[in-house]
Formats: sequence, C-alpha cells, structure tokens
Amino acid sequence: MSAQVTSDHRRTKTAESTQIVSATTDASMMQALLARRAAAKQDQGLAATLQLDDQLEDLGLAADDRLTCYSCQSWADHAHDPFTGRRVSFAPANDEIAVPA
Repeated sequence: MSAQVTSDHRRTKTAESTQIVSATTDASMMQALLARRAAAKQDQGLAATLQLDDQLEDLGLAADDRLTCYSCQSWADHAHDPFTGRRVSFAPANDEIAVPA
C-alpha cells in the first residue's frame, strides 16, 4: 500500500513540475516571439508579422493585441463590421482633424 501511495505522490510531483516548466517555457517563448514581432514590424515585414501574431495567439496573446488583421491578412489599422465583414477605417482623434483657418 505504501508503494502505491509513493508512486502516486511521485506522479503528482512530476505533473506539477511539468506544468511549471511548461509555463516558464511558454512565457520565455512568448517574450522571444514578441521581440521578433517588434523587429518584423520595424522592417515592415507583413508576412513575418502575420506568422508571429498567429504563433503568439496560439500561446495565449489576446486577439486584440495583434499587429495584423487575421481576417484580411494585412496590418491591423482598421476594424471589420461585425454584420457585413466590410473593412472600416479608424476615425482620427480630435486633435488630428485639420480645421481650416
């Protein structure tokens, strides 16, 4: 009976260790991918940035934090109408609107 308890305890400890290592690996992988994505955006590399956004989203990055648009495979400088799917550009902020003198 004690051998069974010891074996179960070892399995539990191994599972906990695996989860900790997995979480640490995911966090470090996410940091590395974020750095690569920033470099790809700086270079205006749309294809690389799309791929990195997909990988980051698989690791748990929120869809709102993407730099690219999953729907139309371009830069995320717009939104899509939820009813029609049509692309809608963002309105400029009030301080960016040119007022005639």
